[in-house]
Amino acid sequence: VSALALACLLLVAFTTIGEYRDNGELNFPVGIAIDNSNNIYVSEHNNNRIQKFDSSGNFLLKFGSYGNGDGQLDYPFQIDTDINGNIYVADTYNHRIQKFDSSGNFLLKFGSYGSDDGQFSYPGAVSTDINGNIYVADTCNHRIQKFDSLGNFLLKFGSEGSGDGQFSYPEAVSTDINGNIYVADDYNNRIQKFDSSGN
Repeated sequence: VSALALACLLLVAFTTIGEYRDNGELNFPVGIAIDNSNNIYVSEHNNNRIQKFDSSGNFLLKFGSYGNGDGQLDYPFQIDTDINGNIYVADTYNHRIQKFDSSGNFLLKFGSYGSDDGQFSYPGAVSTDINGNIYVADTCNHRIQKFDSLGNFLLKFGSEGSGDGQFSYPEAVSTDINGNIYVADDYNNRIQKFDSSGN
């Protein structure tokens, strides 16, 4: 978590305890994604849930609660949707990614705490490409990991540093229609672009 994000988190924690918990209300929203039907999904860091809205901002549903069970969340950060309308959540403090359908039903999870292939240390972001592959900004491991749609590890790239292809706490990742990957290299104050193989 960046110093600014941490400062904001502490401020919110001391000023909004017990507030902003009703449907449609938000408490420290940190991630947003839009599906093919223009529905909007928002991850709430402090309420440990995802809320879904229509394109006019009308509340549709919510899912998630605090914990480490299937479908539960611990300070989720960024989210993304795939071409089938499924939602992927960077379940950051549980060191995993969770997948839900468009109604908020739990589908699968992958990842655990560590630095081996397929493990995470506070993953801050998740993104899918047009082929259904999943990219995860493995923030405190200073790398990006790639998985198939079932959460099977495919490859990783990056290491700690400031050189080309290196990262310092990457906190956001996104893909374009050609399968290229864009990474917000937080502490290095830059964006890096890679192909689908991590070059």
